Amino acid sequence: MPDDRLIGGIRCMEVLALLSDYLDEEVSAKDRGRIEVHVQGCRWCEQFGGAFAGVVKGLRLPLTRPERTPEDVVDRLARHLNLPRAHKKTGRPPEGSRPAGRRSDTDVD
Repeated sequence: MPDDRLIGGIRCMEVLALLSDYLDEEVSAKDRGRIEVHVQGCRWCEQFGGAFAGVVKGLRLPLTRPERTPEDVVDRLARHLNLPRAHKKTGRPPEGSRPAGRRSDTDVD
C-alpha cells in the first residue's frame, strides 16, 4: 500500500482491518457505507479488497457445497454395513426393511 489515505471518513488501514467483517456482513451500516465510499475512491483498496473477497469466497464455497458421494461408494458402504439402499426417486429405504441384526419394536422373543 503506497500510503494510508483518508477517503470517505476512513483510512486504508481501517478498511483492511474491517474487510473480513464487511464480507461477513458484521459491520454497522455506518461502517459499511464508509468502507464502500472509501473503496470507490481508492484504487489500491478496490483492487486489494476485490482480490481478498475473491479468495474468501473461493475458500467458503467448498464449505457451503459439500461434494456428493459417488453412487458406487454409497452402494459399497451400504453393502458393507448390510443396509438397504434408499430408493433413487424417494430417497427412502424400501418399506419394511431394516439393517440386518437390528430389532424393531414389533420383534418378539
